[in-house]
Amino acid sequence: MGHTPYGYKIENGKAVVDQEKSEKIKLLFEAYLPGDSLATAAKKAGIKAFHAGTETSLKTKDMSVITSTLQSLIKLTLKLRN
Repeated sequence: MGHTPYGYKIENGKAVVDQEKSEKIKLLFEAYLPGDSLATAAKKAGIKAFHAGTETSLKTKDMSVITSTLQSLIKLTLKLRN
């Protein structure tokens, strides 16, 4: 695997859920789905979405995956409501 998605870690060659980051992802979804911007939701969840010196807690690729997933969930929710 070339890139490990945020919220996972590699153990014995397999991607497994990182429990600490998993909780942050849940908080992010809980803030974003009711209407917070992605940046605000990430901040509430304690996820650094932007570079802080040389450290990056959430890479651009991770943010792209999260954004895409959130958009898909919103579309599905709207479809189910209709």
